[in-house]
Amino acid sequence: MLADLVGPWSGQLLRHRPRASTRSVLDDAHLGLVDDNRWSARGVRAYYFASDIGVVTAEYGRHLGTELPEGREERLERAVFRVAVALERVLDLRDENVVAAMGAAPLADWILDLPATQAAVGYLLAQVAGLQGLVVPSVAFLDRPERFNVVVYRDAVDPAAVFGAPEHALDITLDATGC
Repeated sequence: MLADLVGPWSGQLLRHRPRASTRSVLDDAHLGLVDDNRWSARGVRAYYFASDIGVVTAEYGRHLGTELPEGREERLERAVFRVAVALERVLDLRDENVVAAMGAAPLADWILDLPATQAAVGYLLAQVAGLQGLVVPSVAFLDRPERFNVVVYRDAVDPAAVFGAPEHALDITLDATGC
């Protein structure tokens, strides 16, 4: 049963924002406004955190080609922050027992299917009372479960209680061309 597999998760994670932005990396004003988040459909407010700087860069880089107009080149500067996260009710989708308890095929069979991942989240949020987040494989590193993302559902948490103060870790610059 899924409820039996819920547990706590805590650790230091990374989250980024445009370097010139004055908004906090934990600002929730824009959460739930897009259609292409893997682990949250439009209307589901979620913070996405990465386990390491390689995951930050790869996950952000996956979106760049489609966010820029075709052929447009741009230098994108991001500020990366370290944030302590402490959650009490989390499911770890890297665990095959969790996926099996969902009644789903192995995660590798559907993780790249956006409607399937969003439907899975809808199911999990409906089935598991008070679910605060998911630990999920990074699609950039599917063969490396130690490189992951943590998705935190904003409506299930009090940010002041689950997030530590963000600390600037580093800046990254990516040169991108739209496709």
